[in-house]
Amino acid sequence: MVKLAVFTGSRSDFDRLYWVCRTIEEKQDAELALILGYLHFSASLGESFRAVVDSGLPIAKEIRLEVDDLRDNDVASLVGEATRILGQSLADIQPDALIVLGARLEILAAVSAATCLGIPIAHIGGGQITEGSVDDSVRHAVTKLSHLHFVANSNAERRVLQLGEESWRVHLTGSPSIDAVIGSEFPDAKSLGTDIGLDFSKPVALITVHPETLSSEQEQAIFNREVFGALLKTDFQLLFTYPNGDPGSDAILNEIQIMVENDGKRCVAVPNLSRARYASALRHSRLMIGNSSSGVVEAPAFNLPVVNIGKRQDGRLKAKNVYSCVPLENEIDKAINWAMNYQTDSCDKPYGDGQSAPRIVEALVEIVGKTSCKVLLSKKFCHPYLED
Repeated sequence: MVKLAVFTGSRSDFDRLYWVCRTIEEKQDAELALILGYLHFSASLGESFRAVVDSGLPIAKEIRLEVDDLRDNDVASLVGEATRILGQSLADIQPDALIVLGARLEILAAVSAATCLGIPIAHIGGGQITEGSVDDSVRHAVTKLSHLHFVANSNAERRVLQLGEESWRVHLTGSPSIDAVIGSEFPDAKSLGTDIGLDFSKPVALITVHPETLSSEQEQAIFNREVFGALLKTDFQLLFTYPNGDPGSDAILNEIQIMVENDGKRCVAVPNLSRARYASALRHSRLMIGNSSSGVVEAPAFNLPVVNIGKRQDGRLKAKNVYSCVPLENEIDKAINWAMNYQTDSCDKPYGDGQSAPRIVEALVEIVGKTSCKVLLSKKFCHPYLED
């Protein structure tokens, strides 16, 4: 029996980890230990722990910390305190490996604790590039702290190998983000519209805006002004999802709330759409606007045109359904016009086929079950241009 701990830091990675967790649960030779990070319990971010509870997955540990105004110093304190608690949690669970996904700051706590305890780490989503976000540095740091890698495409695979990882540790599986949106049964357009208060027989734009974490506070304020200024001029319905827990998210959430208060018939904000409703929104919206990875990763599965604003997703592999623009109102207007006239029948899907979860879990159980912890932890640095 292989015991696999899974750390989910927030709503965004839980949706992507759901099918990985469910697949572990269904395997007779594997045991799931699910750990919830502190952002799941943030009231201002929608208390996404409730969605985890509703999923029916057993929860092994909860990292509950007070999350208020998320500024840089607050995040550092939270990550530090979470590392301490996660160390104790992992010591209690004693997993054979820890699974983490992506590049959010909160997973630094999980991988730091696991490293100190000598627990092998399996990282999902390494090798991708997001030059406009601090996530880029976090992602590559987590790669070097990890012992098994499950990557979305050949570009990501090559980058992880370039970081010196041994080839047997790197597995091209596709992204479980695709599993999350095409593996769920989701409501039809009418049911979704009735549920959230929009009419999907008319154009709806799905909006997800996150802070540009490498920008100054002044630059972020200008970004917000330009983005929401462009959205204010549109005449279609707007479905807002909440921003993530990065510093600066409060200002974005305030802009969203102002638009909803001033134009509630056209604008709706939903803190946590759930996997099924989010998949339905991707399927039935006319376009997507913002700077979320979802526009780059999941939207191609539905051939949904995406207006990708700013630098946050710079460097990430994009399909032809994505139009990237600088955060200037007139440039956003042009991009929205392109998206409203997008008529391509299909686009490439560079992040997988929706079957990554079984590939990931099968490889994990096989490798962790048959490889000693000492071998897993003893990494060699491989580089084709360096001699031993």
